[in-house]
Amino acid sequence: MPERHTFDPEGLSEQKAREYRLLVDWLKEYRKEQSVYFLCGRMYSTIHLVLGILIIVGSAIAGSSLFSEPDCGTNWITGTSALVAAVAGSINTYLKPSAKAESFFSARMKVKLVRQDIEVMIEIRKWTTRDIYRVSDGLKEFLLEVPSAPKWIWKKVRKRGW
Repeated sequence: MPERHTFDPEGLSEQKAREYRLLVDWLKEYRKEQSVYFLCGRMYSTIHLVLGILIIVGSAIAGSSLFSEPDCGTNWITGTSALVAAVAGSINTYLKPSAKAESFFSARMKVKLVRQDIEVMIEIRKWTTRDIYRVSDGLKEFLLEVPSAPKWIWKKVRKRGW
């Protein structure tokens, strides 16, 4: 993906040039973080969907066996499907993949807001040192609030160059 922001020191003091490079670096990192949080949210949404399907199918098979003939030899199917439904339900309850997905999607939106703020500062080339500190403090608060993403997802994002 081509980078939209190229450094042009024309008309900038040395301090402003350093701040400009810092903002551009932050912008690149925030784009990566936004991709990471999206992939994490999507992963947990998929886990939630798969577990839900297992619960529904297992419960349906176990429930429908109630109306079948008792001597037709399907007791092992009934037992297995009931066990699958129970295990999938327990995993779904313990891991809470829907809540994790929501927290990652929420983190993605927070990153997007900060990224847009940085893009505006870069595009209009108007910022103060106070703006830089505000973004930096926002980053510190953000890192304390959001869940941590698995390392393999970070590697995937870096490999793809997002």
